[in-house]
Parts: sequence; C-alpha cells; structure tokens
Amino acid sequence: MNRRRDPRRRSLLATLASLSIALAAPGCSDDRPGATGGGSVPPPSGGGARDGGAVTPGPDGGPAADLCDPAAIEVDGEDVAEIVVRAETPPDPLGGAIEPGTYVLTEVTRFAAGDDVRDDEDGGGGGGPAASDKLTRKSLVVAGDTYRFGERAGTVGGDVAATPALSGGTFEAGGTSVTLTDSCPTVVARTIGYTAVGATLSLYTTKDRRETYVRR
Repeated sequence: MNRRRDPRRRSLLATLASLSIALAAPGCSDDRPGATGGGSVPPPSGGGARDGGAVTPGPDGGPAADLCDPAAIEVDGEDVAEIVVRAETPPDPLGGAIEPGTYVLTEVTRFAAGDDVRDDEDGGGGGGPAASDKLTRKSLVVAGDTYRFGERAGTVGGDVAATPALSGGTFEAGGTSVTLTDSCPTVVARTIGYTAVGATLSLYTTKDRRETYVRR
C-alpha cells in the first residue's frame, strides 16, 4: 500500500535544502568583526594618536638635509684673515636684491673703537682689541629662497680644515635685514643686516663683524 507524504514535511525539507545551497554559494561570508577587531577593514598605517601617528622627518632628514649635502657646495676661494677697522660702529646696511649664484668670502672685518683711525690688521695701536688669528675659507650658494654655507676654518700659520662645516636653510629679505632660518644641521633663525650691490654681498653677522662675499 502506498503511503501518502505529508505536504508540510515536504515543504520543510525544501526550505532546509534551499538554505544549505545559499550558505555554500561563493561570495557569501560573515563580514562581522571578530573578537580581535578588524573584520574586512584594514588597520590604519603610521600608527594612531596614541603611538605617535605619522612620523615627520626632523631637520636632519628629508629634503632639508640636501642643503647640507657636501656634493651641493664647493668651498673654494682664498683663506681670509680677519682685519680690524677702528670705528665706533660698522657702516649702516643698505639692503638690496640678493641675486642667485655662488659667492666666495673675500673679507672679514671687525669694527672696534680706538684712538687710532687707521685700518689695523694686527690690533696694534689705538688700544682696541687685537684681531684673531683665525683663517676662514667660506662659500655661499643662493638659489631661490634657499642658501647653503660651507666653511673651512683654520688659523694663521696652519692649514684650514679639509672637511667643511655646512649649514643651509631658507632666507627672507626685507628692508636692510635678512632672516636666515637654518634647517640643517640644526633649526635656528637669526636676523642680520646686509648690503647687496652688484656682485658684492655683505652680511653683518654680529653687531661688530661683517663678512663680504663676491659672486663668481
């Protein structure tokens, strides 16, 4: 005798079969985040606020360091000794347009008060301070609003250093002063007087000292 199937049982079996096929089909997965977090969202790169975030190169890294690349500046020219000029104050800076190019140091002048108004290279006469025995060979490269200094220092009777001291950064001129902001080897800013006339650039590095450069 044939047994009649219960239609409710057939409906339940069909529903279970359809559910099994849907779960086994490709592309269907559980995208909920797991216990370790994440789900389908990748973790951020560079760290979050708690562990420092993105790392920004310091003054001795990245493009700024190129300003102190020894290959970017040649320190040549003559060894220059300091001279002393008997004067109460240096001449007033005049400002001017600082033209791009390579400059070499030609003169270092210190202005010192004294009774003798003659120019004095050895500090004698007039009672003023004696000139130092320092020798300097120094170059300056100006490109756009950036600068590079290279200096090889020594003393009278000795040779200048074979390895130059390097510095570089950006500058902004206004009126008769220029602000130099070193980005290497350390970050430091200073504002000094200057005079630019033709190919000659004078920098008043301290209140009583002037460095004069000539553009090649």
